Formats: sequence, structure tokens, C-alpha cells
Amino acid sequence: MTNTNTNDEVKKPIAIYRINTQLKDLIQENQDIWNVLQNKIKASKYNAEEKALKNGFLAGYDSKCYKLTSSNKVSWKKYVDKFLETPLNIPNSHNSSLLLLIKPKEQTEDIYAIVFGNLAYFVIQSYIDVNFGLDILSRIIEPDSNVVKSSKGQNVVGSTQGQLSIYRQLHSLSDIEDFGRIFQELNASIKKDVLEKFGISTDKNFKNCCAKSSFQIKTSILPETIEKYITGCEYAKTLPAQLINSSRKLEAKRDRELIEKLKEKIIKQL
Repeated sequence: MTNTNTNDEVKKPIAIYRINTQLKDLIQENQDIWNVLQNKIKASKYNAEEKALKNGFLAGYDSKCYKLTSSNKVSWKKYVDKFLETPLNIPNSHNSSLLLLIKPKEQTEDIYAIVFGNLAYFVIQSYIDVNFGLDILSRIIEPDSNVVKSSKGQNVVGSTQGQLSIYRQLHSLSDIEDFGRIFQELNASIKKDVLEKFGISTDKNFKNCCAKSSFQIKTSILPETIEKYITGCEYAKTLPAQLINSSRKLEAKRDRELIEKLKEKIIKQL
């Protein structure tokens, strides 16, 4: 018989996303973006149900939590029943997910999201700041220090897409700067003193970090560390940013007006 200790530490690695509060879809006249975002989540097809957080959890921030669920029929059941002697007794497939929204009190410039499960990501994927993780990383590492372990990018011109570069020895940001290439993911080693800003204590001098549309320090943390994790992102914003991407890929939603203007100019030139 196994005894279960209810006081066992429960840890999990988490990734932090930032909501792009400059999106037209979230900017509505006389409406707070924090509320607009929540209305978008509630209107999703995944039956958003607000869940209460424990008293004192994320006390330094405003926060909302939503459980998302979906129920789908097994698409191939009717087909295989045609050639089976006995029809399959398969219930609808169920999927659940959790979305945690966090923002500093008294402002809506920064809204962060943590997802547990795919449904939560599907709901916010149109609203996330795709450069957030890279922006945070560019502020917490020295550009000339040998901390970059790998990178994944896309060429603005040419046919190469999603190329992954692995560095057998650590490289610096200045080593991989390349005109016409947009970096979409960087893996780097973060120093111990910086990790402490994110509430992470370690005996090692470094821990790995993955920066893309999200920011993730590759280590498991306690739920109560989430608030310090967000505080670390807020701290990083106060540091000077280093140039990683000299080019920026246009996005259909955020850059709608610019894209239309460019199309008009191209048509005129043609």
C-alpha cells in the first residue's frame, strides 16, 4: 500500500505569453482591453467557464482563470461500424484546458497569459505578441556573451524556411546576426543572478531558456512562483533591448492597413 503525501511539491515548466494590446480586434471604443479580451474568450466555441483562484494567489496582479472544454464525436466511428460485427461503443472525445490571464493592476498595457492544454492556446493565438519571448531574451543576456545554444529562423527572401541552427559550442547573438533573416526561436543559457529575478533558485550557474512567441525558462516551478515569473518579465522590460531581428514579418491582422497600402503602391507601379 502506498501512502500519498498531500504536501508533496507539485512543479511544472510553464511558458509565458503576452497579449498584443495594439491589435485592432482588441481596441474598441470606450471599452477596456482587459474586458474586451475576456469577452472574446467567453465567446469562443470552447464553453469558457470562469474558475475562482485561491485567496492570495497572484495577489499583486489582476487575474482571471477560464476552463475551456470541447466534446467531439469520434469522426471515424460510423465508417468502421460498417464492417464490424458489433458496433463500437466509443463515447464522444472530450478535451479540457485552462487559461490564466494576468495583468499589472491599474493598467492594460501588459496582459500575460499562461495556457494549460491546447484549447487555451487556440483561443489566444490570434492575440499574442509573437515577438514577446525574443524581446525578453534580448534584454536579459549580453549580446556578446557566449550563451546562445541554438536558433530557428526564416529567410525573408529565398526558399529556406524554419532552418534550425545547432551550436556545438555556445555562441553569441552577434555571431548569428544575418540580414534578411527573421529569428523565430532562440535557445540560450540564463545566468543564475537573472534567474533569481524570475523567482528561480538553482545551484547551477546557468539554466536553459527558450524564447519564441512565448518565454520559457526550462525548469519546473511551483504554482506560487508564477507571480515572481511575471515580475521577472516586468523587470526585463526595464532593461535595454538588443537588436535580434533587423526585419519584421508583416502580420495579416496587426499590419492590415500597411499591407493594403503596399498593395496599392505595387499595383500603381505595375
